[in-house]
Amino acid sequence: PLVLYEYEGSPFCRKVREAALLLDLPLALRPCPGARAGFASELQERTGRMTVPFLVDPNTGTEMFESDDIVEYMLSTYGPPRAAYDPSSLAAAGRLPG
Repeated sequence: PLVLYEYEGSPFCRKVREAALLLDLPLALRPCPGARAGFASELQERTGRMTVPFLVDPNTGTEMFESDDIVEYMLSTYGPPRAAYDPSSLAAAGRLPG
Protein backbone atom coordinates (compact mmCIF):
# COMPACT_ATOMS: atom_id res chain seq x y z
CA PRO A 1 0.00 0.00 0.00
CA LEU A 2 0.87 3.66 -0.30
CA VAL A 3 2.11 5.24 2.93
CA LEU A 4 0.59 8.50 4.11
CA TYR A 5 1.98 10.51 6.98
CA GLU A 6 -1.00 12.52 8.11
CA TYR A 7 -2.95 14.30 10.81
CA GLU A 8 -6.62 13.38 11.11
CA GLY A 9 -7.86 16.94 11.66
CA SER A 10 -6.07 18.40 8.64
CA PRO A 11 -8.31 19.27 5.67
CA PHE A 12 -5.33 18.75 3.36
CA CYS A 13 -4.77 15.22 4.68
CA ARG A 14 -8.49 14.55 4.43
CA LYS A 15 -8.42 15.49 0.74
CA VAL A 16 -5.69 12.91 0.13
CA ARG A 17 -7.47 10.20 2.16
CA GLU A 18 -10.74 10.82 0.27
CA ALA A 19 -9.00 10.73 -3.11
CA ALA A 20 -7.37 7.41 -2.21
CA LEU A 21 -10.78 6.09 -1.16
CA LEU A 22 -12.36 7.20 -4.45
CA LEU A 23 -9.53 5.52 -6.36
CA ASP A 24 -9.79 2.39 -4.19
CA LEU A 25 -6.11 2.69 -3.22
CA PRO A 26 -4.97 1.08 0.02
CA LEU A 27 -3.23 3.48 2.38
CA ALA A 28 -1.00 2.65 5.31
CA LEU A 29 -1.63 5.65 7.56
CA ARG A 30 1.18 7.04 9.70
CA PRO A 31 -0.56 9.44 12.11
CA CYS A 32 1.49 12.46 13.23
CA PRO A 33 -0.85 14.24 15.67
CA GLY A 34 0.38 17.67 16.59
CA ALA A 35 3.68 16.89 14.85
CA ARG A 36 4.89 15.56 18.19
CA ALA A 37 3.48 12.05 18.54
CA GLY A 38 2.85 8.90 16.56
CA PHE A 39 5.10 8.71 13.51
CA ALA A 40 6.20 12.38 13.69
CA SER A 41 9.82 11.55 14.54
CA GLU A 42 9.96 9.06 11.66
CA LEU A 43 8.64 11.76 9.33
CA GLN A 44 11.24 14.23 10.64
CA GLU A 45 14.05 11.74 10.08
CA ARG A 46 12.85 10.85 6.59
CA THR A 47 12.18 14.36 5.29
CA GLY A 48 13.76 16.86 7.67
CA ARG A 49 10.30 18.41 7.98
CA MET A 50 7.21 18.04 10.15
CA THR A 51 4.78 18.76 7.32
CA VAL A 52 1.77 16.63 6.42
CA PRO A 53 0.44 15.20 4.23
CA PHE A 54 3.48 13.33 2.99
CA LEU A 55 3.08 10.39 0.61
CA VAL A 56 5.46 7.50 0.03
CA ASP A 57 4.77 5.20 -2.90
CA PRO A 58 6.92 2.09 -2.49
CA ASN A 59 5.80 0.90 -5.93
CA THR A 60 7.52 3.76 -7.76
CA GLY A 61 9.87 5.22 -5.16
CA THR A 62 7.98 8.52 -5.27
CA GLU A 63 7.84 10.67 -2.14
CA MET A 64 6.02 14.00 -2.00
CA PHE A 65 4.37 16.75 0.03
CA GLU A 66 1.40 18.98 -0.91
CA SER A 67 -2.12 17.57 -1.04
CA ASP A 68 -2.96 18.75 -4.57
CA ASP A 69 0.30 17.31 -5.92
CA ILE A 70 -0.35 14.01 -4.12
CA VAL A 71 -3.90 13.75 -5.46
CA GLU A 72 -2.73 14.57 -8.99
CA TYR A 73 0.01 11.94 -8.67
CA MET A 74 -2.45 9.27 -7.49
CA LEU A 75 -4.83 10.14 -10.32
CA SER A 76 -2.19 10.05 -13.02
CA THR A 77 -0.47 6.93 -11.67
CA TYR A 78 -3.40 4.80 -10.48
CA GLY A 79 -6.57 6.48 -11.77
CA PRO A 80 -8.62 5.91 -14.89
CA PRO A 81 -7.66 7.59 -18.15
CA ARG A 82 -8.50 11.33 -18.17
CA ALA A 83 -11.04 10.75 -20.94
CA ALA A 84 -13.04 8.51 -18.57
CA TYR A 85 -14.06 11.37 -16.24
CA ASP A 86 -14.48 15.11 -16.00
CA PRO A 87 -11.82 16.44 -13.58
CA SER A 88 -13.71 19.72 -13.17
CA SER A 89 -16.69 17.88 -11.68
CA LEU A 90 -14.44 16.39 -9.02
CA ALA A 91 -12.90 19.79 -8.29
CA ALA A 92 -16.35 21.36 -8.05
CA ALA A 93 -17.24 18.78 -5.42
CA GLY A 94 -14.23 20.00 -3.45
CA ARG A 95 -12.57 16.62 -3.53
CA LEU A 96 -9.84 16.75 -6.13
CA PRO A 97 -7.92 19.39 -8.04
CA GLY A 98 -9.32 20.37 -11.41
